[in-house]
Parts: sequence; structure tokens; C-alpha cells
Amino acid sequence: MKIKDIFIDTIIPYMSEKEFEWKKSSDTFVFDNKKWKFECVLHFIKRNEVTSISTKFYIVSKEIDAFLKKAKIENLYRTTCGGETKSLYNFFNLTYPHKYHNLIVDETCMDENINLWINDFELVGLPFFKEFANLNKIENLFNSLPKEQSSFININAVNSAIKGIIVNYLVYNDKEIVMELLDRYESQVKDYSSYLFLSLEILKKYINRCSCPVPPHYKCGGTGSATTPTNIPWQK
Repeated sequence: MKIKDIFIDTIIPYMSEKEFEWKKSSDTFVFDNKKWKFECVLHFIKRNEVTSISTKFYIVSKEIDAFLKKAKIENLYRTTCGGETKSLYNFFNLTYPHKYHNLIVDETCMDENINLWINDFELVGLPFFKEFANLNKIENLFNSLPKEQSSFININAVNSAIKGIIVNYLVYNDKEIVMELLDRYESQVKDYSSYLFLSLEILKKYINRCSCPVPPHYKCGGTGSATTPTNIPWQK
């Protein structure tokens, strides 16, 4: 068997206990419920007879995703936030424990390599999923945290701007604040990003013409299910 197959077959039982399903077509472990999708993507890289794994952790908020579709904003990453293993260590202000950027996998010490990967998953992967399965935390990530910290798990500036505005609206349902955010971003990007400026204009028009696009449980300044993750078995 290939190193990749041995590695994946060995960790599937562990990931199944966490209710992550292996998707072979995309080399991704996926946890999926009504509100959230968590993805753990494994890229196996072979160079000069050395195999390494680059692991990336992503969260998709289905409510933000649905809002994007209703507003008809296209060509934007479905992923809400996330990053590779080393980025998550940096975000949580933890020392990266590996010598190289990616985790080296050697068939002669496979058990040790698997334990190192599981340790990464438990130290930064699960905490990332637990913390950001929460619209309030995502709103804070995009709109309040210093860039030097938030940049580790922001997908890019466009993602941060558009989804930061949407999640602010979902949490606080305050059009006045949202319009201030829109105007601020538009003034910052109009001279260098035509795509982002156009997307902001589309978003502004959509919010203006929708009297109540926000579900009722988000009308209390961030209370309700915006702060309460649902159906995540390892949340407690």
C-alpha cells in the first residue's frame, strides 16, 4: 500500500469517532450539520522520495453562504475562515512543534507520524472548529481582531470584507452599522479593487431592498443561536 493509503486508513477510525467522514475525491475529512461544515484537507506531497502532509482546516458557515447566494455575489470562496496547521498554531499563539513546514511521513515510523498528526488536530484543529462554530466569534475575527492576528485564518482581504459585513448584519441586524461598514470599505478599495468595490455595491443594494433578510433569532444583538453552536458532538 502507498504511504497515503496507510496513513488515511489508520486515522479514519479516530476521525469517525469525531463524526468526520472521509471524502476520497477531495482528500478531505468533513463534518457537516445544518449550520456548519468543517473541513480537514490533507495534501500529500512527494519530493525526492520524501512524503509530507500539508493539512488545512476550514469552516463554512451555511448561513453566510446562503446570504451570499441570495445577494448574488459570485466568485467568492465558500470557505468562511481557516488555514493550514502552522497558521492555526500562530493564531492560538502556540509554538509550532515540527522541524519542517509540513509534517514528514516515513513508513518506518508511521505510528509516530500518525500520533503527531492527531496531536496537531487536537491542539489546534478541534479548538479552531469549536471556537469559530459561532457567528459572534466570526464577526469579531473579521471586524475587530488586529490584522496581525486575524490574518492567520482569514482566507483573503476580499473574503474578510464581504463576509465581515454579512456576519455583522446576521449577528446585530443593524442596517445603520452595516451601511457604515460598507461605506468605509468602499472608500478604501475603490481605487485598487474593482471586483471588491462592485461586490460591496451589490451587497449594499441587496441589504437596502430586503426589509428582513435576517432570521428572527438574530434580532437581539448577537444572542440566540448566533452564540450557541448546535449538534457538534465534541463541543462540550
